[in-house]
Amino acid sequence: MMKKNNHNLFSEDQIIYNYLRKLNFNKKASLNFQNDGAYIEIKKKLDLVVTNDAIVENIDFFTSDSPESIAQKIIIYNLSDLASMGAKPYAYTLTLLLPESINKSWILKFTKKLYYLQKKFNFFLIGGDISKSKQLSVSANFLGMLNTNL
Repeated sequence: MMKKNNHNLFSEDQIIYNYLRKLNFNKKASLNFQNDGAYIEIKKKLDLVVTNDAIVENIDFFTSDSPESIAQKIIIYNLSDLASMGAKPYAYTLTLLLPESINKSWILKFTKKLYYLQKKFNFFLIGGDISKSKQLSVSANFLGMLNTNL
């Protein structure tokens, strides 16, 4: 799923195991984050819809914004894109570019909000990437299913 990183506060493996793994809802498509890829099984009469949004600190949100509001923003932007095409959310990938100021408490709040929204709108995390950065940036690729049998 994600490449190694020497983040000062905690390792990428710790972030995945302690915070992100629960977001895959044990779906086999995620390969339980044991691989750098995932797969999507597309059923007949469904089209795959793909969208991507990125949000960057001091451009799309303020440094003082809560982790919950940042999580909600990246999810809602993408869900809106899917809805505008008539697609239902299925899964997503998440890229986190984390500055040294991000701590375990921030990650916990962020992932709790993601979990809540995933349950509410019925989609799951299939993979992504984590890296260090001078400022916080979050990017998500969403996959939706569009019923072509209508």
